[in-house]
Amino acid sequence: EDQALLGREIDQTSSRLLAHDALRLTAAQMEQALSRDRNNPFLPIRLEEIEFQRGNYPQALRLIDQVANLRPRSPELAVKKATILRLLKRYNEAEELLQASFASDPYFLPTAQALGEIWAETAQFAKGRDFFEHLLASAPGNRYLRLGLADLLLRGGDQSGAERECLRVLQFDPSDEGALARLTQLYAQAGRQDEALKLMLAGYRLQPKNYANNVRLAQIFEAKNDAGKAAEFMQAMTLSGTTNAALRLRLAQRLIKLNRFQEAIVQLLKAKQLAELENNADLRQVIKKAIEHAYEKLGPLPSI
Repeated sequence: EDQALLGREIDQTSSRLLAHDALRLTAAQMEQALSRDRNNPFLPIRLEEIEFQRGNYPQALRLIDQVANLRPRSPELAVKKATILRLLKRYNEAEELLQASFASDPYFLPTAQALGEIWAETAQFAKGRDFFEHLLASAPGNRYLRLGLADLLLRGGDQSGAERECLRVLQFDPSDEGALARLTQLYAQAGRQDEALKLMLAGYRLQPKNYANNVRLAQIFEAKNDAGKAAEFMQAMTLSGTTNAALRLRLAQRLIKLNRFQEAIVQLLKAKQLAELENNADLRQVIKKAIEHAYEKLGPLPSI
């Protein structure tokens, strides 16, 4: 099992390297297309996204400016440009751009969140807190603003304040993933695992198809060696998001441990199909042996 995990890590690393090469190739192709069609606004924005993923921020900034000359001004473009400026540590320019954009379009909330990122990085916590609290006074149920304030408070070392704001979000929606993710991390770091688990289980009851929450719950019960609960939330993962052969195999192993062999075989057959689609020969062999083992445990089928 450890060897299989190691193999998957190697495969993932190789995939990342291949993805980087693919981005470089795509960028070159997009550059050629752009040289032939300078007035097409969609080409530079796509190329900007590629350069951003590659970490080539100066080039991404140049392309954003090119897009701005071809398209009407928008808060989305302002946030994109400000994010690049922040990553280049040009904080004053980023803040001025966002403040101007927010003044003309105060209902585009990613602008407020982007401002919060700048104030957190530059340790202007009081300024950021005043900004968010002013907006929340007239929109107390706005989750985006409240989570933006929570992030700012946490970055400033105010853990109790961040917790308070996340709990306020959960008062409006106990299944809110943004608040759940922040609180569970906060509680885990503070050694309050039982409180974190209680929140996640409450979220699951209200939103059983929250994939991220299902992942956290499966990991917790795996660590507790609780095969029944781990299987329950792995099964929830398969119903709420992207699945793969490794997940189906792991779920089947838990079901076998619970003597639920017929269910395990169903999962293993699905794992086999996925492993074939993933072109993972090593995993196919592991699954094949697991299927044989499950059938042995199941015993002969009753005659009719």
